[in-house]
Amino acid sequence: MRAGRRGRARGRRAEDRDPHRRGIGARGVRDARDQHVLAVGGLLAERLSRPQQFIGLHFFNPVPASALVEIVVGAKTDAALVEAAKGWTEAIGKTPIVVTDSPGFASSRLGVFIALEAMRMVEDGVASAQDIDAAMELGYKHPSGPLKTTDLVGLDVRLHIAEYLAETLGERFAPPQILRDKVAAGELGRKSGKGFYDW
Repeated sequence: MRAGRRGRARGRRAEDRDPHRRGIGARGVRDARDQHVLAVGGLLAERLSRPQQFIGLHFFNPVPASALVEIVVGAKTDAALVEAAKGWTEAIGKTPIVVTDSPGFASSRLGVFIALEAMRMVEDGVASAQDIDAAMELGYKHPSGPLKTTDLVGLDVRLHIAEYLAETLGERFAPPQILRDKVAAGELGRKSGKGFYDW
């Protein structure tokens, strides 16, 4: 036991021992929880002595069922590390895609955009939530429609992500009123028993 602790202590990098830098971890965890986004090329990489050795892996929930992993590359990330990350991802049976460090990466940015438009369609009376989801499931082969997925993710979570993306990428990600109203009413999706569907 003692040898293990000594080994870990010797293996810690200078960044881990620096109390100023250690504070980034707590702030990073808070940001990840609130916004579900943890930038690879920003504050975290800037504080490291070797930012070229820093990379992000974005797994999807539920992790066992999802085949996709986004490899998030910062401005200084070494190309060899990207290739190594691809290898790690494939070794655990996942399919990697490579994206540059940007708000929402590729998957969340596109998924949220589609979900927000689906909400606006419900708001405008274009079709029911069930029919909009059926259009995407049957017409585009999505395994789950955008509104059902929103219920599973949580409407409050979608709202936080949309607000973050609207702040960083512009008004096209502005949350529709129907989303704000449902969150205010406690209709958060499956976890509350009601969202765009009754659970």
